[in-house]
Order: sequence, then structure tokens, then C-alpha cells
Amino acid sequence: MKLYNNTSVIQDKQAVSEVVRPSWSPAQIVALLIGTMFVVLGAVGLARTGLHFKNIAATLTSVMGMHQTSVSSLIEIGAGVILLLGGLMVNASRAVMSLIGVVTFVFGIIIAIQPASFASSVGFDRANGVFLILVGIVLGIASNVLPLISRGSSISTFSKTNDSTTQQTGLVGAEPIISK
Repeated sequence: MKLYNNTSVIQDKQAVSEVVRPSWSPAQIVALLIGTMFVVLGAVGLARTGLHFKNIAATLTSVMGMHQTSVSSLIEIGAGVILLLGGLMVNASRAVMSLIGVVTFVFGIIIAIQPASFASSVGFDRANGVFLILVGIVLGIASNVLPLISRGSSISTFSKTNDSTTQQTGLVGAEPIISK
């Protein structure tokens, strides 16, 4: 992401200033929201269970109607932090969202089909599987459908005469450029 103001002085009478505005995508907002949701869910689960690895099944708790253990809480916090970091960069947000989206979607299908295999290790049940499927779908759609918006840059030329300063502004890419 570039946002800078570059000014060049030409022959002590003229200055050229260029401002480049950063590109962004609504997908970044989705990544930040889902990342925050994962961190909050994981933190609440971890606050309720504590960090106990000797008997994971004994750390079972419920957060928003879904079962969690200390291990699943740590996994959610990790996925949330990755989404938050990816959401800060326009180019990384799509790749991170696609990766986390595919992983959560596939893992959600597996959990929804066979929840008993995950009940003792991470405390997941069918509701967790359905939740992960929905999150995977939202991340996949957002990363592949939401556009990339480039706002261009502006160039200003300042000329100094004996008594006054004049300014000419030229907009380069003044209209938002939207691409996929």
C-alpha cells in the first residue's frame, strides 16, 4: 500500500507534487471483521477454559452455542490473528482469505459429517462444523468477488513568479478504478 507525497523542485521557480493514493478492497473489511470475531471467540473460550493441556476434554465450555476447549480456542485466536494481519494489506487479504476460507470450509464439512471424532480432542460438535462451513463460504466469496479499488494519483505544479504563486493540478486516474 503506497501513500506518499513526492515533491520535486525544478529550477527554483516550479515545484511538482505527486500524491499517490493507496488501493483498497472491501475484502479487507471482511477479513478484519471475521478475524476480530475469531479472536474474540477464541479469547472468550480461553478465558473460560484456561490453558490446560493435560486433560483437554475437561476444559469443555460453550461460547455462542458452540463447544470449545482450550485447544480450539487457541486455533481460533491463531486463525483470527492471521486474518487480521492479512486484512491490513490489500494484496495479502485475498490470498489469506482464500486460504483460511478453504481450510475452514473443508474442516467444517469434516466436523459436520463426523463430529464424534473431534469431540474429545478439540470439543467441536456439529454446530461448530456448520459455523466453519458458513465462515469458509463468506471468506471464499469475499476474496473472489469483492473488487480492488484504485483511486489513482494527483499531480500539482506550483510556479512562483515575482509576486504570486500559481497552482495547476492535474488528476491522474481521478476516477476510482475498480478491478477484480
